[in-house]
Amino acid sequence: TLYMSAMFMGKKSSDIPSIVSLKPLPSQNYTTNFWQLSYRTIGRANDMIANVPTDTDNAELNNILGIAYFLRAHAYLHLVRLYGGVPLHTEPATEATLHKERAAVMDVYDLIIADGKKAESLMFETQTGGHPTKYAANMLMAKAYMTMAGNDNSSPYWGMAYDEAIKVYGKYSLVSNYGDLWASESTANNNSASIFEIQFNVENPSKIGRAVTPNNAYDGTGWERFRAYPEVVDAHMARYPGDPRIDFTFTSQYEKYKNGAPTGNFVKVYPATNRTKTNNGFTYIGKYFIKDQTASSDATNFNYVQFRYADLLLMLAEIENELNGPAGAYKYVNEVLARARNTGGTTQPSDWSGLGQEEFRAAIMKEYHFELLAEGQDWYTGHRRG
Repeated sequence: TLYMSAMFMGKKSSDIPSIVSLKPLPSQNYTTNFWQLSYRTIGRANDMIANVPTDTDNAELNNILGIAYFLRAHAYLHLVRLYGGVPLHTEPATEATLHKERAAVMDVYDLIIADGKKAESLMFETQTGGHPTKYAANMLMAKAYMTMAGNDNSSPYWGMAYDEAIKVYGKYSLVSNYGDLWASESTANNNSASIFEIQFNVENPSKIGRAVTPNNAYDGTGWERFRAYPEVVDAHMARYPGDPRIDFTFTSQYEKYKNGAPTGNFVKVYPATNRTKTNNGFTYIGKYFIKDQTASSDATNFNYVQFRYADLLLMLAEIENELNGPAGAYKYVNEVLARARNTGGTTQPSDWSGLGQEEFRAAIMKEYHFELLAEGQDWYTGHRRG
C-alpha cells in the first residue's frame, strides 16, 4: 500500500515499471504473499473459534476467543479494502470448502462488524503483554464504518462510526513526545497510545527497518526499498513550517558506515540538498530508519503499530465534522497538534479554528498523512474518500 498511495517511490529497479507503476506482474510474489498470509491468519483464527469453548465462564478463554474474532475481522478489513468482495471462510478449511467464490462486498463488511462486536464482548478491557483490548475492536469497526461511508457525507455509517470510535476516546493517551514513538524499543513498544501493534522480536523481526534504510547506513544489510516523493515533504513543510514531526518522519542525511566504523562521509538527499537526480531527489523515511549504525542486523524488538491513539483522534475529528460540522471537531485534532508543538517547543502546528465544514474536511485528510505517514494507513485513508 506504500506504492499504491502515490507518496513513495521504489528503489528496486524491477519494481519501478511494475508494482510501483501499479502494473504488478504475475511473476512477482507481493500479492501472492499478502493473500496467502491473510488467509493463513483467517485460517488460524477459524481454528481457534471452532475449538475454544463458548459455553464457559473462564475469562481467559473468552478473551482468547475474542482476540481470534478480532484478528479475523482485521484480516478481512485489509482484504475488502484492497480487493472488494473476497471469499469468506468462517470455519476450518476442508477439501470441500477450500475453494469459494468471491462474496459480495457488504457480506464481507457484515462479517467484519459481527466479528468486531463478538470481540468487543469477549476481550478484556485492559491487558498486559501487548495483547489488544476490546477497544481495538471498537476502532476496527469505526474504520470499517468510515470506509463504508466513503465519500457520502450524509451516510448513516458516519453515526455508526462515531458510536464505536467514541468508546475508545479517553481510554488511551498520547505520549508526550512524538519522537518517543520511534526513538527506542522502551518508548515505542506498547506505550500509552498503543491500541493494537504486532509484537516482533529479534527472533521474529519486522523487515521494515531494512526496507527503508540504505545498505551503507549501518553495519547490516539495507534494502532502501521505499523513499518519499519530494512533493510529500514539501506539502508538510508548507502547511506547518517548523513542525517537529517533520524531523522524525523524514531523514535527509546520514553518515556512511563501513568496516565497523563511521566514515565521516555524509549522504544527503532532498531537502538537505537540491533535487538534481534520482539518488538525491527522494527522502528517506525517518520513522523506521535504522539509527544504530553498529547493528549487524535489522533484527530488533521494535513492534509494528497498526492502531494508535492519534489516529483515533483524527478519526473522531473527521467523523464529528461530518455529523455536526467543525465546532465539536476541533478538540480532537487540536490534541494531536498540541502534542506535536510540545515535542519541539514550537509554535507550529498551530491549533485549528475558523474553518468551514468543507475546509475542515479537506484539511483533516491531509492531517492523517502529516501525523501517520508511512504507517500503513496512507492508501486506505485516501482511497475511501475517492
